[in-house]
Parts: sequence; C-alpha cells; structure tokens
Amino acid sequence: MPEAAAKHWRRVVADSPRGILAASDAIALQLLCELLAEKDEMGGEMQTSRLSIIRSLLADLGMMPVARQRLIAALGLQASEEPDGAGGWDGFCAA
Repeated sequence: MPEAAAKHWRRVVADSPRGILAASDAIALQLLCELLAEKDEMGGEMQTSRLSIIRSLLADLGMMPVARQRLIAALGLQASEEPDGAGGWDGFCAA
C-alpha cells in the first residue's frame, strides 16, 4: 500500500471504535484509504461517483453520524456514550 494510503489507514484504525473493525473489513478499509489518498493528490477534486464510494465506505465502516448512531444503539449504549476508542468531541477538536 502506498505511504499516502497507509497514513489514512493508520488514522482510520486509530479513530475507529475498538472492536468494530475486523479482519474481514481490510479490503473495504484499504479501498477507502486509497481513495482518500487519491483525493488528497488531486487537491480535493474528485469525480462525484468516487466521492460517493468514499461516503458509502465511511458509512459501512461506522464512520458517518447516522451509522455511528446505529452502532451506539446496536451496542446498547446511551446516546451520550461512545464505544471505546471513539474520540468524541475532544478527539474531533484535537484533530
């Protein structure tokens, strides 16, 4: 995997709630990271269809707000709680 994609891999894995990503997610995660690296290379300009794939992968991996709420509900947490490993607002602001 190119270093630009590996950088995204490390960030996504670090920001993901513990126990959510599994080995079976590796292909989707690799594709997401390669597309994010491609987007960076292009200065943020990208075909709408490729951006849609990024958005879909983010949702599938629990990294979009609605998907995260479903995850919280599935884990039986309160709305104010987040799964272990999720950065919450403090993590978001520190980025």
